[in-house]
Amino acid sequence: MKTILPQAETAQTTPVTNEGLLENSTTAQQYHKVKGERFGVYCDSPIQNFKSNNYKSAFFKTLGPAQSMCRMQIVSESKLKHADFVVSTKSENNETTYKPVAINDKTMEYLIPGDATIKIKWK
Repeated sequence: MKTILPQAETAQTTPVTNEGLLENSTTAQQYHKVKGERFGVYCDSPIQNFKSNNYKSAFFKTLGPAQSMCRMQIVSESKLKHADFVVSTKSENNETTYKPVAINDKTMEYLIPGDATIKIKWK
């Protein structure tokens, strides 16, 4: 398993809110509230096939070139703990786990690749 660590210069973040995203819904930015949970997933790149299930996981596909990185945030109504979330991609026999590049009480930000299937698991 390979782990992607954040670079220091990418660790700045501006948390997003649901209201700002809804007003700006014509952009590539997307926010998906996770059904039955107190958080949602924001991505600044187009995504498709967002699905969450009763097994404490969500999946979606990022669009765009595989060489590009996009910003994904887990935005919560309550305090988040990094240990409660695992963000990963899987291709053939290789799984890559991503660490947050920025964290505050209610937002965790990750840099994830384009053209990838993303999996989020939580406790």
